[in-house]
Amino acid sequence: MIKNWIIFTAYGEGSAIAKKLQDEGKDVLLCIVEDLKDIGLDEVPEERKRRLKGYDGIVKKEFPDKVISNLLKVKDPENYFLLFDLNCLWPIADKLRDKGFNGNFPTKDDYELEKKQK
Repeated sequence: MIKNWIIFTAYGEGSAIAKKLQDEGKDVLLCIVEDLKDIGLDEVPEERKRRLKGYDGIVKKEFPDKVISNLLKVKDPENYFLLFDLNCLWPIADKLRDKGFNGNFPTKDDYELEKKQK
């Protein structure tokens, strides 16, 4: 059974999942994108403040650079599940794809297809 969960999010959609897994006794980290420009999106400063405050004090949170660095050192990636809650997170998923982790790893093609369907 997988005990280590990392939920990657841009806007917080995966926050409730992180909380539920935490309540079930799983080791959970909510990895929230600090600057949306890192994934090719824009936002105004007030939106950024509000977006980053979600679930403060409820679940453990960290930013992607540190999380990715730590994950690339993990000796047992099969014991981790990485959940990317939106396809726009593909630039982060690309850094961790094919490293032995369980999870869903959106691609740039997934994101482009999603944008076409809107």
